[in-house]
Amino acid sequence: TNSDGKRRWALSELGRGACLIVNNTAAAISKARSLITELRGLRGENHPKMRFALIVDEADDFYRTNPEQESIKMEEQLRQLEGLTPVLKFEVTATLLAIFVALTADGKTDNVPADDIFYVEASQEYVGPQQLRPPTDSDGHDIFLDETDLTKANVYVDAKVKRLWKAAVDHKVPAAGHGPLILDATAPGVYAPNQVTIYRKAKKLLETHPHAIAIVVAGAEITWSTHRPLESRPADGPPDGNTFKNGEKHFSAILQKIDSHYRQRPVVFGYS
Repeated sequence: TNSDGKRRWALSELGRGACLIVNNTAAAISKARSLITELRGLRGENHPKMRFALIVDEADDFYRTNPEQESIKMEEQLRQLEGLTPVLKFEVTATLLAIFVALTADGKTDNVPADDIFYVEASQEYVGPQQLRPPTDSDGHDIFLDETDLTKANVYVDAKVKRLWKAAVDHKVPAAGHGPLILDATAPGVYAPNQVTIYRKAKKLLETHPHAIAIVVAGAEITWSTHRPLESRPADGPPDGNTFKNGEKHFSAILQKIDSHYRQRPVVFGYS
């Protein structure tokens, strides 16, 4: 079958030495482990065991359960992959503190020697904490969300969120400038009917500010739309909008496309 041919090709490439990129899902990690195990079996006892290095990007994803909870399937599959004894394992993260807290709760901080932790210098394009600023009110005071501010009843849109949206809409854009870009990551759901989803919140934004551009970044797709599309681009409005899946899901390219048509409009994007 076609899948058998792809598997034989993958085994052949791994046997020569290859870089295998695996999504952070239990199914993908399980398939990678299966390929390595099968290749080692094909080599037989008279050949050196296939060796591999393991690099775990966004490593904090694998430390998000506490010791009193059951491990998620992705964590279990990673442990089984590690059981194949990679010659080297690197964990890459921009949120080292989250990993430290998880290891502390699990009593495993002493298992990580200081010499095994490497810090790298970020490039000039990296957006660090010095660029992250909370919104401010008219008196210049920082505005922070309180735990009880956002609820299902208000669709995760309270007075503070509305002020942020309005500030973006009212912003005076220079003639050669671009409209403001806002990240709104306060809706927990994607498709679940019993949750406030990022799609529902995007709809709320456009009902409040029809001139704005709403982008939704989900695992399966990226969509964007406006309730005031250009006359030459009616499909940018409801009910159609624009949807990108699979290889078309490139946020920077999508944002550049939006800028080419709606350069001075405020853009709000949310993801979960």
